[in-house]
Amino acid sequence: MHQFFFSKIARLLTAAVLIVCLVGLAAQDLAPQMSYAKLAAYVLLGAVVLAGNLVGLSVIYLNIYQWVLRQGGTDTAWFWFSSEPKGLESLRDKLPKS
Repeated sequence: MHQFFFSKIARLLTAAVLIVCLVGLAAQDLAPQMSYAKLAAYVLLGAVVLAGNLVGLSVIYLNIYQWVLRQGGTDTAWFWFSSEPKGLESLRDKLPKS
């Protein structure tokens, strides 16, 4: 169990380092006169902002989905469609009222 977990973490960290190096190389081509330290700071800041936005959007969407379900929504995926799935209304009518 632990070996599997550490193996996955090592692969994830290796992939992250390689992606950061690739972004750094591309950024160095875009701004050749910028120092490596400043470039690394900008790349790191961009990654932190991106991660923060993703976490924030996830929290917002999950709260909206929970609200929809608490208000009697069938499924949050149907939030994007104009009507309920075929036959759901008749199934809902057959359920005993409590």
